[in-house]
Order: sequence, then structure tokens, then C-alpha cells
Amino acid sequence: MNERPGAKSSLGRTADELKRILQQGQPLCSVCLFAHAALLRYVESLFYERVNDVGTRAELRKSGGFCRFHAQAISNHADALGSAIILEDLIKQVVRGIEKGKFVAETSSNPLLRLFDDRRNDVYTPVCVICLKEKELEELAVHTLCQALVNVDFKERFERSSGLCIPHFRLAARHHRESPGWTIVVAAEEKALRDLARRLDELAKSYDYRSTKDLEPDAVRSWREALNITSSWLPDDSGFGAGSSVGSKSEND
Repeated sequence: MNERPGAKSSLGRTADELKRILQQGQPLCSVCLFAHAALLRYVESLFYERVNDVGTRAELRKSGGFCRFHAQAISNHADALGSAIILEDLIKQVVRGIEKGKFVAETSSNPLLRLFDDRRNDVYTPVCVICLKEKELEELAVHTLCQALVNVDFKERFERSSGLCIPHFRLAARHHRESPGWTIVVAAEEKALRDLARRLDELAKSYDYRSTKDLEPDAVRSWREALNITSSWLPDDSGFGAGSSVGSKSEND
């Protein structure tokens, strides 16, 4: 089903973005790609537009900072001025705590932080607000995808995709088994995983010295696809996985 040029979509903003990602045909989890792009926009907003927002700064102080993974991402995607303002505030908060004999971060009012209770006892690990935002975006994308599969065009694009990564498939299984699109998700996931396993097997067998078969490009890149599918990893070392297509470079033995 093709939409008329200029026609207004009835899917909604998040579903439209997921549909656009599916249309690109990258051999990656569409939820991963959606969350990545949205998270970059969030970081840009955090370090540019919201850097002086009182509520944002208070929540950052309560969190204690950023995790190592997203600190690396911030170093690649945020600017020096916004980073200096926010990080100075965080460091001064720690100094004030030391002066009062307090050596751990305060408890945030954010209800999502309850999901990280087991980490609060780790003096060295802040409850990263970017991690929380990432989780929120992933849940939004999975929910939207399961609902949007009633749309024929969206369904067809998803069925031609690489399915969901296993972490996001399990997220869908925990919360959306009653959704109208769940059976479609399961069928597409099984098909995609079987195909990926086949290509991984072909790749492994190609290293046998007796093998004379030339590998197809989708088999050559299959191990990188499998990294995404098993872990939500995206093919970039920036900390966010900045959108380059899996297998875009030639693979070397």
C-alpha cells in the first residue's frame, strides 16, 4: 500500500519514524535505530537548550552524573560550553556533599530510578539520566511498533526487515503479548533469526580450507548483524552507535 505524496499519515509521529527506518532497509533492529536517533536529539537538547533549566539541573545533581558508556557518547556529541556548565554543577554538588560528610548521590524523585535500586549502593556508579531516557524511548518504540502492525504498509515493511534485536523482542514479550501485532512480531522474529543463523553458518564454514564457495555480502556481514541482534549494539564506537550501516565496509579475514 503506497501513500499519496503529501498525504497525512494516520500512524502517528513515532510510528512514522519507525516506518521510515524500516523503509531504509538496514539489517538492524528498528527499535535500536529509533532509540539511537531520538537519544542524540535528547543529548543535543540537554547540553544546548536545557543546559540552564532549573529542573533539569536539579535532576542531574540528584543523579550524580552519567554512566561511562554515555559519558563517552557525550564527549563525541555535546559541546564544550554545555558540558562545562553541567559538569561544573555536578562537581560542586559533590564538593558540597563532602563538606557535609555525604559521600553518595541523593535519591532522585524520578520514579524510573526505582528500576536501578541495586545500583544505588555503588558509590562510583551514578544513575545516568541518559540511560533512563534510553529505556523510555525503547519502551515507546516497542509499544508503538506492536500497535502500528495493524497498518498493512507498516506490517509489510516490518516483515521484510531483520526483526527486533533479542533484548527488544523480550521487552515486547513482557509487555505486549496482548497487542494486535504480537503474532506478527513473533513470526517475523523467528524468520529473521533462522535466516541470520543460516548466514552465520555459511560464514563459519567458509573458513574451512576445503571450502570453495564464494560468500554473499549478507553472509560476510552476518557476524556484525548478530552483534546487534543479540545485544542491541550498533556499529559505531561513539557510545551511541551512530547510524552507519552494518557491513558498509569490506570485511577482512
